[in-house]
Amino acid sequence: MESYNERGEMKNIKVVTIIMIMFFCCSSCQTPIDRTLRLAGNNHSELQKVLDYFEKDSCADRLVAAKFIIEHMPGNFACDTGHLSKYRPFLSQARAILNNGDQQMQKDRLESSWLNFQNQYGAPTEAYGVEPDCQYLKADYLINDIVDAYHAWKDNPFNQNVQFQNFLEYVLPYRRKNGLPVEPWRSHFNQMFQNHFQKYEGYSLLKACDTLLYDTTVY
Repeated sequence: MESYNERGEMKNIKVVTIIMIMFFCCSSCQTPIDRTLRLAGNNHSELQKVLDYFEKDSCADRLVAAKFIIEHMPGNFACDTGHLSKYRPFLSQARAILNNGDQQMQKDRLESSWLNFQNQYGAPTEAYGVEPDCQYLKADYLINDIVDAYHAWKDNPFNQNVQFQNFLEYVLPYRRKNGLPVEPWRSHFNQMFQNHFQKYEGYSLLKACDTLLYDTTVY
């Protein structure tokens, strides 16, 4: 016959087993979006705003796109490069320099401009700190980027063979590499080149891309 202690131990094992089963059941019921919202911490409300916005959108594809972005957000991050923002004026000046003069003149003026900035602000330091995307990205940025990505796909004359799943994986993502700061690059380049491809209607996608590379390359 079982002793009192043995019956007590068996009872404890059953209780622990039941608790573990309940835990794993609850974990399996949690969706990828739920996990992202939980990891977002204080930024939870910003991501929820994105979902709420596209819930009211008449385009079902954009809601799927918003969910796809949020589901895959964990693990993505930017490095805190706020201290490098002081060098933005140099980048603007460099762009102006590259649009004027021959190659040697451009090189000399770039070096001179960079030395002036270094003397004024000091040499840039390495990025420090990590900012998880789910904890820092705001609703306005994500909403605008998703809408811009959708139009880049739908309004593009070269998209006939780009299926929705390919759009999600290759057009929609707002970053290409971890560690880089997240900026409104999509709207920036759209403004710069929105009329570029109108001149090359009828070209293949590869040839059309080559025209953009050719027109923006500095030799």
